[in-house]
Amino acid sequence: MSTFKAQLEKDAQGIFLNCEEFAETVTIDGVEMPVIWGEESEAGDEFYSVTVQTFGLNVETLTIYVLEGAMAKPLPNQGMWIDGEHWLVARVLPETGMLKLQLYRNTA
Repeated sequence: MSTFKAQLEKDAQGIFLNCEEFAETVTIDGVEMPVIWGEESEAGDEFYSVTVQTFGLNVETLTIYVLEGAMAKPLPNQGMWIDGEHWLVARVLPETGMLKLQLYRNTA
């Protein structure tokens, strides 16, 4: 592993997911963990093409980043409770020491 990549993985926990720096502690499926909030918005057309069960519905999307290994890697369409709100997993993407979770929920 390159020194740069090793440093990024170390920084994922020590800096990016540090609640005194960038992260915030939230409860995911009953377990508290630091996360970085990404975008929250209404879904665009590109989202509907990969998530067929949302056709004809209004959808909100949310992106969060968690430490890789802090939780079992979720599967597409798996439900998750985040601070008491129910979300479904659209995609899970590994990003140097972290997992990028792209989530959605139907709003109508």
